[in-house]
Amino acid sequence: MSIKNISVVEFAALLNGPNRGSVQIVDVREKQELSEMALHGEDIINLPLSENGAWGRQVADGEILDPNKPIVCMCKAGGRSLKAATFFAHEAKFTDVTNVLGGITAYAAEVDQSVVRTGSKL
Repeated sequence: MSIKNISVVEFAALLNGPNRGSVQIVDVREKQELSEMALHGEDIINLPLSENGAWGRQVADGEILDPNKPIVCMCKAGGRSLKAATFFAHEAKFTDVTNVLGGITAYAAEVDQSVVRTGSKL
């Protein structure tokens, strides 16, 4: 199964477009990282990569996330989200998996600085 990569500009178009509800947006950063920068919206699913042992089997079994719905993975810079995307595509057998290149750091720098929380820096 291949993993698609999209730029933060393409990701912004998805977030702000009519198809946002048709995908599962998975942020694999740690919970404390969300206090520094976070996307707006209640539909963002936080599954920290460090806790993959806790949620991995549930994802593979279809208890968490819909295996028939596309997944878009993001993190701080793109590395952890690629690892998560690899898990979703190869181990959990999801068929439509996308990784956001550059992560939320690039998104904040290139697209929308409002994701940066007060007192945090890029």
